[in-house]
Amino acid sequence: MNHIPEEEFSKLHGLEHFIINTVRRGKHISHFALEEAIAVAEKVGAEHTWLTHLSHQLPCHEDLCAELPHSILPAHDGLILK
Repeated sequence: MNHIPEEEFSKLHGLEHFIINTVRRGKHISHFALEEAIAVAEKVGAEHTWLTHLSHQLPCHEDLCAELPHSILPAHDGLILK
């Protein structure tokens, strides 16, 4: 999925956790690009956004965290949200 219809954003308002896929920088046929995922996450405005489906084309966890907005983090195997 690489698109959320405009009319659906009102349903996402007030989320504590938002999970969105992103595989790489730049356009992808079926996943959000990193830049797109960040823009969607900022529009949703959840307290925490978690990026999934990360590929080897993105920086390592620590480097990616350093460049992301504070409320957006890469998810990882075994992550438990409470």
